[in-house]
Amino acid sequence: RQCGDEIAMKLASAQYRGTIRLSQLVNNLLDSVRIESGEMRLRYEPVDLVAVVSEAIELMQPLIDQRDQRVVASLASGPALTGDPQRLFSVIGNLIANANKFAPDQTRIWIDIEWAIDRVMVWVEDDGPGLPVSHTLSDLFAPFKRSPHEEPSQRGTGLGLTIVHAIVLAHGGVVKVAEPLRGEGTRIGI
Repeated sequence: RQCGDEIAMKLASAQYRGTIRLSQLVNNLLDSVRIESGEMRLRYEPVDLVAVVSEAIELMQPLIDQRDQRVVASLASGPALTGDPQRLFSVIGNLIANANKFAPDQTRIWIDIEWAIDRVMVWVEDDGPGLPVSHTLSDLFAPFKRSPHEEPSQRGTGLGLTIVHAIVLAHGGVVKVAEPLRGEGTRIGI
């Protein structure tokens, strides 16, 4: 039998997770409108990429914990970057949210930062079912494009990867889909 404090903590935790989901939905909808109208502006400033990725993991941790998933992060530091830290935070948050949503309970989500002389890649990989064979890259980044028969019960708006793609392109980057290194899931890099 649970005491009142335990029940209150569970309710508060559930409300917090709901708030994270709602906040992400509202931000995605606003970003979608900005992208569609051509009004998305980047605020260029120094970016600590490791801090941005770490903060996105921290924000998503309650949703990850709820599904008994585990993040395995390899966040190598590198040179200072210039970009829009808030928009990049949104990109990483959307990639983690997708991995969390599509990977089964009790699986891992891998996040890696790989530095090269002229670029940096951030990879998010999950242990989920992988991308549908029927999807092309343009389908993957199309707004509101979803596979209803292949999507888990926690349905989304179909905007996450559209926003990821638009923000990364605005930064002069690319979004890549690669063969997973650790399982049969999905591996997406920016």
